[in-house]
Amino acid sequence: MYVYSAPAMRQRVRALRDALAGLDAGIRYAVKANGNGAVLRLLAEEGAGADIVSGGELERALRAGIAASDIVFSGVGKSDAEIALALDVGIGRFNIESRAELDAIQRIAAARGVTAVASVRINPDVDAKTHAKISTGKAENKFGVSIAEARAWFDAKAQWPDVRLDGLHMHIGSQLLSLDPVREALARMAAFWKELAAAGHAIASIDVGGGLGVRYREGEQAPDAREYADAIRQALAGFGGRILVEPGRWLVAEVGILLTRVLLEKHGQARSFLVLDAAMNDLLRPSLYDAWHDIVPVGAAAGRETAVYDVVGPVCET
Repeated sequence: MYVYSAPAMRQRVRALRDALAGLDAGIRYAVKANGNGAVLRLLAEEGAGADIVSGGELERALRAGIAASDIVFSGVGKSDAEIALALDVGIGRFNIESRAELDAIQRIAAARGVTAVASVRINPDVDAKTHAKISTGKAENKFGVSIAEARAWFDAKAQWPDVRLDGLHMHIGSQLLSLDPVREALARMAAFWKELAAAGHAIASIDVGGGLGVRYREGEQAPDAREYADAIRQALAGFGGRILVEPGRWLVAEVGILLTRVLLEKHGQARSFLVLDAAMNDLLRPSLYDAWHDIVPVGAAAGRETAVYDVVGPVCET
C-alpha cells in the first residue's frame, strides 16, 4: 500500500504558494506525478489547479473539485476526442506542442463555435542536467517547438481565428536538482516574451513548467521553493500577465512511502533474495530511470543481525 501524509502535502503546497506571494501566480499540479483521487482532492482544497496530459486526467481533476478554468492541457499526443472534451468543459488553457495540434484545435473549436485559449510550448534547447529519459527541453526532445517556429505562429495567428494564442509555456525536464538550467531557460523565455510584446503580440500567460527535484538519497540537495520563486520573479520582472507553475514530484514524492512486507527469503548459489509483496509495477522508477529509493525496515533495527540481499518482487522480471 501507499501511505501519504496529508499535513506534509499541505505544507509543501503552502510553502510554494508563500514563496510565490506578490506574483500573480497560479499552481497547476502535474497530475502525472500522482493521480490518486484523494491526493487531487487535497490539492484542490489548497487551491491548486491541474496540469493534465489526457482526457482521463481531465476527468479525475474535475471529479476532485478542480475548476475547469484552473486546468491546463499539456502533452504531445492530444486526440480529437480529448480536445473536444476539454473545450466542452471550458478548460483554462491548452499548451500547444505542434503545428498539427494547433490545426486540430482550430478545426474542433470552429466546429463547436467556441474560442480555444492557448499557449505555445517553446523548446528552449536547454540541457536540464537530469536523466536522459526525463529531459524535455533540448532540441532533440519531442516536446514543444523552436522559438523560430513559435514566432511564425504568432505572426500568422490570423490563420487560426478560433484559437486565442496569447501565452507561452516551457518545461525542460524533471528531477532538477540545480536551478541553473531553470534560470537559463527562464532567460530565453523572458527574451522571447519581450520580443513578442514589442511586435504587438499581447501575452496574457507565461507557464514556466515544473520539474523541481526532491532528495532521494543522502547527500542530494533539492531546490528551495523560495530560490525557485526568486528565479521566476527576477526573470519575469515587469510581466503584467498570469504566471503559472506546474509542480508535481516536488509536492508529493517526499510525503509518501510504499509500505510492503517480506514474503520469504530465498538463498541461491550466487546470492540471497528477499522477496516482497511489492514489485516494479508498484515502484517503476528504478527499472526505468536507474533511480534510487531508500529501503527502510519498519521498527527498530538496533541489535539485529544484518545481511546482504537482492530485494525483489513477485512479478516475472529479473
